[in-house]
Amino acid sequence: MAGFSKFINNLKSYGISKKDFEKERVSLSKKFNKPAEDNDVLWSIYNKIVSQSNNLRKLHGVYYEMALFLNKEGKDCTKISQQSQKMYLLSLKESGVVKGVEILADIGCKECKKLHGNKYTLDEALEKMPIPNPNCTHTFTKKGKPFCRCTYLSVTKSI
Repeated sequence: MAGFSKFINNLKSYGISKKDFEKERVSLSKKFNKPAEDNDVLWSIYNKIVSQSNNLRKLHGVYYEMALFLNKEGKDCTKISQQSQKMYLLSLKESGVVKGVEILADIGCKECKKLHGNKYTLDEALEKMPIPNPNCTHTFTKKGKPFCRCTYLSVTKSI
């Protein structure tokens, strides 16, 4: 699975070993009645992590990895990127310290540059979900799908 080994290696940070990966491959192969591909095994593991976790920071990271993975496969990753950002905002809200967020935009993208510096309360950001920017034009490759790299900066004072 050329190009996806980094994703498989990143599973270690979620407590998933190569042995766990192969165990999931065997399980999926039985389910599919044919050998499971690496990308199917990886996607299955991501979904298991998501379904078994209530740690918002962990979910933010897993959804981000999933979005990168979909983008690498040439698929639209907007919905999964939104989930990642939502988990991040919810984790900030859960902290009780952060009052709002400011957008740090990818200023190489004209559409994202328009969002740079915009400030939102956490509730506003969760309602509007301004990032990932649906109009982002950034791609990792010439033929790739857009992948918004904008992020939120925490604001601890009232907005």
